[in-house]
Order: sequence, then C-alpha cells, then structure tokens
Amino acid sequence: MFKKLAAALIALPLLAAPAVADAGRLSSNDFQRANRCLAYANLTALADDPLELGDLRARFDATKANTFHEAKVEADAEAREIRAEARIAASPARIERLKARRDQACSGFTRTTMAQN
Repeated sequence: MFKKLAAALIALPLLAAPAVADAGRLSSNDFQRANRCLAYANLTALADDPLELGDLRARFDATKANTFHEAKVEADAEAREIRAEARIAASPARIERLKARRDQACSGFTRTTMAQN
C-alpha cells in the first residue's frame, strides 16, 4: 500500500504537467469563437472603432499552430467569408451590423465592457 501511495504522489505532478503547459491555449470551441472575433476585429471597415483584445491574438496563434488541419481550414474559410461580407458593407447601416456582430463575437474576449449603442 505504501508503494502505491508513493507512486501516486510521484506521478501526480507528471499528470498535471500537460494541463499547466496548455494553460495559454484555447479550447476547440474558444478557438472557433476567437477566430470569428479576430476576423471581425481586423476588418478595415471597423478600423475606426478598435477593440482591446489583450493577448487573444497570441493565444489564438499558439493554439492554431497545434490545431488539426480541418479546424484550421474551417477557421480560414470563416474568416474569408467575414472579409467578403465586409467588402460589400458600404452603407452605415451595414457597418453598424458588422460592428454588432464583432461585438457579439468578441464579448467574451474583450478586457473592457463595450458601450451599448
């Protein structure tokens, strides 16, 4: 019994190491949400109203480097669709819609509370 307890105490830090190493990475769901947020946040049409996203870009890039190919392809496709939508947003109403979508997509990642229009 003492040997099992000693082995468990030795193994415990080894089992916790991967969780600590991945503390800065995003979950799969958060990766998709961050992709959407960053795609909207990087739009030229919204450059006059930037968001403070802290270290989201670095965390996203670190996660993307270790993400399955299919998830990267899906994220890139979604970002392309958002950019394509923004290219045709010439009217103030369409820009406001983009801003609302960006605010919704980034609501869990922003450091400050965004003002409601």
